[in-house]
Amino acid sequence: PGLVLLSGRPAMGCTSLALNTALSITKIQRRTVLYFSFDTTKEMLMKKLLCIEGLVNTRRVWDQDFTDADWVRLTTAGKLIKELPLHIYDDPLFTIGEISQICSQHDYVDLVIIDSLQNVQSMPGEWGTLKRAKKENRILQQLKRLSKEYNTCVLCLNTLECNVEAHKCMEPDMCDIRKYRKSFDYIDTALFLYRKDYYTIDPPEEMTAICYVRLNRRGKSYYFHMRWIPEYTTFLELRFRHAE
Repeated sequence: PGLVLLSGRPAMGCTSLALNTALSITKIQRRTVLYFSFDTTKEMLMKKLLCIEGLVNTRRVWDQDFTDADWVRLTTAGKLIKELPLHIYDDPLFTIGEISQICSQHDYVDLVIIDSLQNVQSMPGEWGTLKRAKKENRILQQLKRLSKEYNTCVLCLNTLECNVEAHKCMEPDMCDIRKYRKSFDYIDTALFLYRKDYYTIDPPEEMTAICYVRLNRRGKSYYFHMRWIPEYTTFLELRFRHAE
């Protein structure tokens, strides 16, 4: 249980990583996951899940130009996903109170994914006059309370602004979320997703990604490497990790 903040540049792959995580947890461990999407429809997320599970090229699915073999894989993947305890809710007007109400409808929730922090609706009244950073601080505080109330992990996706590119190595760091300084008391783990090919004109054939754990109240900080397969919107974890 706790609040985890996953940050990355726009289109870096945070949503795909969250979907991969949700699919793995529900498929392998049969744990209940609630996915709240504020800017992507349930249909689009389902297409991504089908491509991840069936290993079907996303472009062919989007263009509806898939082969007979692709259709068999999609059908098989759809049957499997249908049986998983993975529940997707898409509404751009969701509030924390409504998310809490949906959580209460389930016997137990192992993971709540919020996609994304910038799109969560603030509460009415006094919140309407607050600046964006303060609103997001309040939202993180509410999400921390949500994790305690339901004894669950809340994974909140966060889009980083352009100042990340000011770094020499362009790798994100804690300074990129300093506007949440008051929320550091609520955030249990801060993750940062980074892909080198994101900044290159001609990406290599085999693309990799790094997920940095910059803040971890339960242990040491570390980072791990993953392979990024864009045609399937899939991350594959490589089996070596480095302690800082």
